[in-house]
Amino acid sequence: MVFFILHRWGASERTRDPSVVEALLSELDAQEPTDELTSVSLCLPSGWCLSAFPSGLVIFENVEEASAPPRYMRVASRNSARELMELLARQQFHDLQQRAWLPYRG
Repeated sequence: MVFFILHRWGASERTRDPSVVEALLSELDAQEPTDELTSVSLCLPSGWCLSAFPSGLVIFENVEEASAPPRYMRVASRNSARELMELLARQQFHDLQQRAWLPYRG
């Protein structure tokens, strides 16, 4: 399955390789004082996206479907964020939705 990744500094690319998630998440470790874009994202063509932030915040949403409200959680490690993104890349929605998501109010 093809998915899209959005890098921290705005570049994006299409890929089929879930192993890119590790490198994508490592971008969160860069300390740039002028950063405006602080997250990285993995999105499916269907609109389902996971965005990860340096603080451990992860947001799960469908950017194409207003009736699917965003949800979030705070993860304790990059490994947890990687696991969530890999579930989405493999379209394992049941496993992904079983996690302890909270309503996101932005």
